Amino acid sequence: PGGKNIVIDSKVSLTAFERYVNSEDDAARDVALKRHIESVRHHVDELASKNYQQYFADSPDFVIMFMPTEPAFLAALKEDSTLWNYAYSKKVIISSPTNLFAVLKLVVDLWKRDAQDKNTARIVKTATDLYDQLCMFVSELEKVGSAIDNAAKAYGQAYKRMCQGNNNVIRLGERMRGMGLQSKRRQSDKALEEASLHDEPVDAPDAVQELPE
Repeated sequence: PGGKNIVIDSKVSLTAFERYVNSEDDAARDVALKRHIESVRHHVDELASKNYQQYFADSPDFVIMFMPTEPAFLAALKEDSTLWNYAYSKKVIISSPTNLFAVLKLVVDLWKRDAQDKNTARIVKTATDLYDQLCMFVSELEKVGSAIDNAAKAYGQAYKRMCQGNNNVIRLGERMRGMGLQSKRRQSDKALEEASLHDEPVDAPDAVQELPE
């Protein structure tokens, strides 16, 4: 599944095992069985040295050594209890027809679990990044809020100078206009009302007296 690969080797020699099965002499059977175990170990060493799994992408770091005859597999393991661990230490999994599909199913399940773990790790990382961004966003938003508060305070101070008090900016400006400024512009009614000048008459400029000739 998912384009993954598992290397399975099935070129195991069973010549010695056939002699073991067909021999009627106990001594000859013992010799044949030992030769069978030696043959299995030799093939394990060959597979370990060839390292077939390196040539395949997405392959587990081991090779399955398939023994197509169940009795040959059982006889070897029964006679040499260290054989399976010996092969495993060399990244070779000895398998028989009975347990081959169980081994493959186990590998697939491990692949799925590994994919889930990686996906969980990605979710955790994304959640961490999101939380970091949230913290930075809140910090920046607090700065914006502080800036708005400072701007509001500055506006309030400027507003007081413009509209409040006897000598506010608008009142002083209107006094100056009453002294004869010839500006065509006028303060808005709202500004005059805020400065309490909406109904207050503005002094007209004194008339210019002509000197007699």
